[in-house]
Amino acid sequence: MRECTACQSCFPDNQPVCDRDGAPTNTTLAIEPLIKQRYRLQRRIGSGSISIVYLARDENNGTDHALRIIQPDLIGQDSALSESFLLLARNAFALRHPNLVQVTDSGLIDDQLPFMTVDLVVGSSLKETLAKHGPLTPEAALEYLTAIGAGLGQAHAQGVVHGDLKPRNILIQKDLPLAQAIRISDFGLSGLKSGKIQSQVQEKSGILRSPLYLAPEEWSEEKSDERSDIYSLGVILYQMLTGEVPFKGKSVPAIMKAHLMQPPPRIVDRFPAISAEVESVVMHALEKDPANRPPDVASFVEEFREAVGPAVDLNQTIVLPGIAYAEEEADVADVADVAGDPVVEIEAAPELKPSLSTATQSVLLALGVVLVLALIGFGIYYSRTSQ
Repeated sequence: MRECTACQSCFPDNQPVCDRDGAPTNTTLAIEPLIKQRYRLQRRIGSGSISIVYLARDENNGTDHALRIIQPDLIGQDSALSESFLLLARNAFALRHPNLVQVTDSGLIDDQLPFMTVDLVVGSSLKETLAKHGPLTPEAALEYLTAIGAGLGQAHAQGVVHGDLKPRNILIQKDLPLAQAIRISDFGLSGLKSGKIQSQVQEKSGILRSPLYLAPEEWSEEKSDERSDIYSLGVILYQMLTGEVPFKGKSVPAIMKAHLMQPPPRIVDRFPAISAEVESVVMHALEKDPANRPPDVASFVEEFREAVGPAVDLNQTIVLPGIAYAEEEADVADVADVAGDPVVEIEAAPELKPSLSTATQSVLLALGVVLVLALIGFGIYYSRTSQ
């Protein structure tokens, strides 16, 4: 297969020039653009240390998917390793949740190279969102954390640990409310990343996971579990609130040492607007000992929700002393761009008209009663004198 050097569109081996923009094409993978006589590769849309991602059209039903092809260098001639990848894909296929990217199919290309098809998420990632908009308020971070926690908790309930949770793997579908837009990706590769077959490929590719988000136990031979994902989620929450990860370094060993030995930098020292209660919840997830972290994702999310405090209900009627007005329903817009924070647009409120207080109303009522009684008495007196 050949790919355009400009637009990365895919073509057969006999096409040296892109018919879309006239740019030359280069040979990439030793496969045909039509996978299993069903998925036609359109163009490359991403790549990483483990897989290459293509936009693919399912010619059986006309739908678009993201098709991941495992890097050939990871597989080599090891057919057993290919089968291990497929087993992981089958496990991920069973995961069903609105906040998870769904694995829809998997198989081998030419009986050798593993692939999987997943939902195509048109939008961007949390990594790009934070780069574009900077740190989030605790209230906004809670919205993200709630959706991420819902999907991650479902995976944990089915015995699947992600193993490489990071902002790049948290996708945001455009044109949807945030609670529905959040999608966690790469569960199909979680077994590889969390060590089930990592030792077989790490010699060929080096470290496969981002060192910035790995829990301390994942740097050693200790067993990792759902609480390792909670640690990674704690790093992500720290980054959402501050714009930075807690541990950085010029090398992987330096980052590893920081995760293992150093306490996370205090948040409130640099961000006074963030409460000590919020900071405490983040630090709870970043405990070095897994036993000291929240026991599950739901508990972590609930801790953070309580620390942030009650959310403002935009549909709730708010009564202000001495002021009465007709409530306007808030117009909550969908995600405005490919990965922006949800934009809340509130229509202009009607003119606020002062009304009488309860005490004033009582006085006027009493005066009215006195006036009516006076008029009645005057009427009776006038009637008698007239007779």
